[in-house]
Amino acid sequence: MGHSNTTVGVETAAKLEQLWPSILACVASGERYSVILERIGISYESMRAWRSQSPERRQQWDEARRESAAALLERMLDMVYNLGALDPARARVQLDSLKFLVEKLDPDRYGQRTRVDVRHIDMSETLRLAAERASAWRLLRMPTVPVQAIVMSASGVERKVIADLM
Repeated sequence: MGHSNTTVGVETAAKLEQLWPSILACVASGERYSVILERIGISYESMRAWRSQSPERRQQWDEARRESAAALLERMLDMVYNLGALDPARARVQLDSLKFLVEKLDPDRYGQRTRVDVRHIDMSETLRLAAERASAWRLLRMPTVPVQAIVMSASGVERKVIADLM
């Protein structure tokens, strides 16, 4: 599931293991990844490769990212309440960018409600029974019509009634 062929050295892995709880806390607080990793001196590719080696780490990372949406939402509210001297056009761009990030980081809580969940239900048996009932109903409602057959005989073509339905 790794996105990269980057290998992680023993020292880098040990450093990441030691700092992992702090990294997750910084991510959850909405801090930018590049700032966090620059501060600890590790490349994003190394961190991503190390993180992808463990399903538990990937799950922890995803949870921290979802939590960061709430932190970014708080940052948006702070901006709204303290617009003051900010240029309105610049403030709108910043708010729209943060809104976009919040929706992507935690779509279940903050995303647009356009998700459609479709369940597949096998209706073949129900449809077969309905077709049988419809067929039986049609037979019950059918008027009495003589059924004729064209019979070839020595004297020519004759029509004969062979059965009356109902």
